[in-house]
Amino acid sequence: MVQPAKQGQMRLGQVVGTKVGSQVKVRPRGGEQTFTAEVARDLPVANNDLVIISLIGSKWYVIQRILSSAPGPPNSNSDKFGRSPRYELEKGDDTFNPVDTRTWNGSKWRTDTTDVFQGTYAGAVNVGCMFFGDQLKSLKGNTITRALLLSIERLPYSGGSYAAATSTLWKVTQKKRPSGAPTRTSSTTGPAMAVGAILPSFEIPESWVTDMTNGTVGGLAFYDADGNPDMRFAGMGTYSPALSLYVEWERLNPI
Repeated sequence: MVQPAKQGQMRLGQVVGTKVGSQVKVRPRGGEQTFTAEVARDLPVANNDLVIISLIGSKWYVIQRILSSAPGPPNSNSDKFGRSPRYELEKGDDTFNPVDTRTWNGSKWRTDTTDVFQGTYAGAVNVGCMFFGDQLKSLKGNTITRALLLSIERLPYSGGSYAAATSTLWKVTQKKRPSGAPTRTSSTTGPAMAVGAILPSFEIPESWVTDMTNGTVGGLAFYDADGNPDMRFAGMGTYSPALSLYVEWERLNPI
């Protein structure tokens, strides 16, 4: 049986088997007997997943999954007494400045500015890029819980639109500025800003940063296929903290 606990107390457990209806078998980390827990609505769980369980009323609930993949059977590392290892959850945060900010203008990289542009300029569609090198590999294996693009400032520029507008944000494969065009993959709606506005932070998908930690993504870009709206964002040369990444993460450490 699970040890007595106070209301709201949270513990670490591991899923045993598959979810049936709204319930799943859980073994608390520490060698105790498996018991049945309710699963929070819409939370997917799989065999061997590490999870956080909480006592609510008279029942234990699975309220959150931990780590991006299951670490293996609960007793794969048992000691000579058959007890499972114990872990503590560590949480942290880091900020990463871009190693380069540049704009690809149709057939070449602009060399007159480090600002990043979205929209049409001189007959070509701009791709304004931020590259982060290999910095985020330091977080490989951690679970990314939140990711923010920081210090976004929209600047005026000759011929550009001055109206409030919504940008489009893309993942970029390259970790540093390539000789040719940047390789874009998936996109999401970017920050909506008027000229002169400064946005302290903008939330981006945690999965994008996970891709960065795995080395499959190296940067971000502002781009819209039809070249509209025209937007210019301050880059490293204009404002050194511009377009940094703030990342919150967590990991399990054996104790």
